[in-house]
Order: sequence, then C-alpha cells, then structure tokens
Amino acid sequence: MPWLYTGLYARLASAAPIRARPNKCLRRAEELEIFPVAQTDEPLKKTKKQNALGKDRRRKHRHWQVTVYYADGQKFARVYTDRAKAASFARRQKRSPVVKSTRVVQVG
Repeated sequence: MPWLYTGLYARLASAAPIRARPNKCLRRAEELEIFPVAQTDEPLKKTKKQNALGKDRRRKHRHWQVTVYYADGQKFARVYTDRAKAASFARRQKRSPVVKSTRVVQVG
C-alpha cells in the first residue's frame, strides 16, 4: 500500500528521533516543598512549614506528585490526592531493582 507512506507518514518515518523534554512540574520542583517518603507504617506527621498552598480556604484536597527516577535516566510521575497513597506507591516502586530513587512533592 504505497498511500500509507505519503504525506505525514513519510515525514514521521524520516524525522529525527524525538528527544524527551523535562516536565514543567519537574522543573519547578525546587520551588515546591519536597516531603520525604515515609519508610515505616507510622502515621504521617503534618508539616510545620506554611506555604502559599496552605492558605487557601477553598481547598478541599491537596495534590501529591510521585516522581520515580529510573537507573537508565528516565522519569515517571503520577499525581495522587492522598498523601498516604502517594507514599505507599513510592515505597512500592523503590523496591524495584531498576528504580534509582523516588520523590513525593506537594504540587497543589
């Protein structure tokens, strides 16, 4: 079927490989408050530091982004509304031999 390799398909086939661009949320990680992942099953303690996210009275829930860094240099991020679930996901991913590190960040 020669029509498949015309136009857009031909350009995609001949294009250079796509480079991974850093995620905007990951680039702003230094601006956000980073919370360590709990290593035990103890209840999570509230943080003492107040930031702009803690002053909004309309807020019904918070967002926690779990970033997984792999040994080959790739990154994966997932957002949770429950901090305990985010911490357990980070712990579970950390057990894998291909995972270099994990991070839990409050993003909103």
